[in-house]
Amino acid sequence: MKKLILPRAPHHTAAIVSSQRGRRSLYVFLLAVVALLIGLGSVVWPRVTIHLIPKLELVRVPVPVKIDLDLAEPVFSSGIVPGQLVLQAAAGTPPNLTSSYVAQVPGGRLIVERSLVDQLVDSALAQAAGAERVPRPGSKTLTWAAPTHGASGRSYTWPLVAQAYFYRQFPLTSWQQHLAGLPVPQARDWLRAQVGVGLVRIDFLPHFFANLSQKIPKNPSNLSFSLDTN
Repeated sequence: MKKLILPRAPHHTAAIVSSQRGRRSLYVFLLAVVALLIGLGSVVWPRVTIHLIPKLELVRVPVPVKIDLDLAEPVFSSGIVPGQLVLQAAAGTPPNLTSSYVAQVPGGRLIVERSLVDQLVDSALAQAAGAERVPRPGSKTLTWAAPTHGASGRSYTWPLVAQAYFYRQFPLTSWQQHLAGLPVPQARDWLRAQVGVGLVRIDFLPHFFANLSQKIPKNPSNLSFSLDTN
């Protein structure tokens, strides 16, 4: 008797081919996703923050505060502000001393509004420092001398010396454009050479990009600055 050999069912072959095509399509899809993620990552990452510590310059300026007891409104262009003299024997509610500067003078207390003096001081310091510099917050101090009585009897001059630390304003927007795409060592050297810059630190996010690239991102929007004046 002859042995009967049956042909392989064609649907098994079709299933194998279909399975291979499915795997190939999956690989192509995964490769496309990876390429897309890499492309997006190259746009979004790395992000770089440049930390700058500016050089501080101490500015000192004398400010003779002129006080007129009969003046209702300040005349800042002449450095004159209104004030009041509270006599020792005067009765009534004392003025708010927390919002005023007070000096002891013969016969009483000379009082002038704090905000008016601060405007005079800030203007004098800014003029002495120059328009390209800004004050470091919280660095202003005032050293007062004794008030002197004016010839009219209704005016005083209260001398003081104001001082504060100032630092230079940096054109950070134009620096972003200049630094984009530069090697990190070159960018760091360029920043250190700018007038008014003290210390420079460049941080990458994620941090491993610093070792992979060693370049500032070409996209300026991926670069930001942090100014430390403390």
